Amino acid sequence: MGGLVVAIEGPSAAGKSSVVRELALSPGTRTIPEAFERIRPRPSLEFRSPAELIELELTLLEEEARRFREARRWAAEGTRVIVDTGFLGPVSYTAGLVRWGYAPPAVVFSVLRRAHRLAARGRWGLADLTLFLDVPRAERDRRARRDSAGHPAGLYARHARVARYERTVYRQLVAPVVGGRLRFVRAVAATGVLARRLEAIMDGVGGRAPSRSVAERVLRAIERSGGLGNR
Repeated sequence: MGGLVVAIEGPSAAGKSSVVRELALSPGTRTIPEAFERIRPRPSLEFRSPAELIELELTLLEEEARRFREARRWAAEGTRVIVDTGFLGPVSYTAGLVRWGYAPPAVVFSVLRRAHRLAARGRWGLADLTLFLDVPRAERDRRARRDSAGHPAGLYARHARVARYERTVYRQLVAPVVGGRLRFVRAVAATGVLARRLEAIMDGVGGRAPSRSVAERVLRAIERSGGLGNR
């Protein structure tokens, strides 16, 4: 029987990494860190031009493709795989940058084109289940202040603004395509309590992977919106 690939998604300082570390303690579970943490040398998240941003996001997307294939291999062996942030990140984040005027629309369309090519070859796709952690902004701000090294003030402000649009992407564009494979979870409980709640959701979901066409339908939905849907 196949395993399950689960993406823990949500805005910066929502507690994704903490809950992934907690879930890693469960027998038969493997975890994969977020793409940015795996790249060496680690790229700068600052950019001075659209070209630099495209290069950054395509680098992250290629790493997402590697994470996707790694997760699928482990799941095929019957393992439950937890990934820290979903594979859609470079697309949804770039769409948010465009929505808020940090970048021109050409950037998100460049990333979408690459994602389409990877999906068509089966090299990139979606998790079997995405659990989106909903945390009030005040609580996220408090956590970010406690961890200023992990959430530098300048980048955190941009991340927080873009995250508001990313949530819209998931609610308005991803959810209609994937249905019950996307769940929004209020995540203000202690890490251990939240982890048990997430495990209960996972236990109720079968391991059948979303088809390649589902990932491509999500990309087309974002493409049709121009990455510029409602705030």
